[in-house]
Amino acid sequence: MVCVDREEYSLLSLLGEIIFLSDKTPIFVWAVNNKLIFQPLRKINEIISPVDIEAFGGKLAVVDNSVYIICGQSIVEVRLVEMGNQVVPVIVSRRDILPLATTIFEGFFLSDVFGVPYATVPYHIGDKSNYRILRLLELKDHKIVSGKRVYNYVVIVASDQKGNLKRFIFRFDNYELFREDDTSYTDINFTVLNSGIGLIMNDDDSIYIFKGNKVNLLSDKKIDSDMTFTSRGSQMAFYEGKRLTSISTK
Repeated sequence: MVCVDREEYSLLSLLGEIIFLSDKTPIFVWAVNNKLIFQPLRKINEIISPVDIEAFGGKLAVVDNSVYIICGQSIVEVRLVEMGNQVVPVIVSRRDILPLATTIFEGFFLSDVFGVPYATVPYHIGDKSNYRILRLLELKDHKIVSGKRVYNYVVIVASDQKGNLKRFIFRFDNYELFREDDTSYTDINFTVLNSGIGLIMNDDDSIYIFKGNKVNLLSDKKIDSDMTFTSRGSQMAFYEGKRLTSISTK
């Protein structure tokens, strides 16, 4: 079950993602039997023409309303193109990778190249597809536990050879903005506001706030780690169950 604009929908796969048409119609997309399936959530019996694709593992990433999946030895980008009353899925870009050494995370791909991790981060300038490559030497000899990309930040939780959990935050310019060498919080509860301010939850109910190269720590009795961060333009927001609350930041 997923909630979109306060409407609840049943999902046919836990490995799928949601994208939107220009009229905000939610489309559920998932990979099954070497096909990429697009299904309008408000018209459960309708299926947009599927894409034949040799999906590796069936997991997807969605960036800027484009769907990315590992296919053969490439990352393949698929978009829904609206032509009058028709909606057609189209492959718009490919990038070669090492498929057996590449893992999909939320919004980016991580490859192990001779022991050195490289993040492949899709992004767009207008309608043009681009990929930024980050060489993450800080993560060498680490096991990646979880990862998430939000706008121009990449957050990764990894364990070192001794099993100690660490949390890293990188920016697109390959600058290591933040490192926490001892954490027990493997979930990545992170958001970025339109102003460029980043916020990440800690396991002690405090929040790190990132602005430029500065990192500040915020504690507030009204905030706890059970809340899920999101953003509403320049406002920080969080979910408590189905309730959404906004907080202004300066």
